[in-house]
Amino acid sequence: MDQAIEALVDVFSKEVKEIIKTGYTYLRWNGEYGKEAKFVVRDNDSNHQSIFIPGRV
Repeated sequence: MDQAIEALVDVFSKEVKEIIKTGYTYLRWNGEYGKEAKFVVRDNDSNHQSIFIPGRV
């Protein structure tokens, strides 16, 4: 039984491929809309985070 489980784990681990994320990921939102909305955003390429407020430059 242990050998069967180990073989199954090997099969699943070989088939799993890393998903490459590009672009941006929204990490947090303050729950507001319009001018009051604020987001914490991560740049997936550089892994930097920033606050994004729609409508503000």
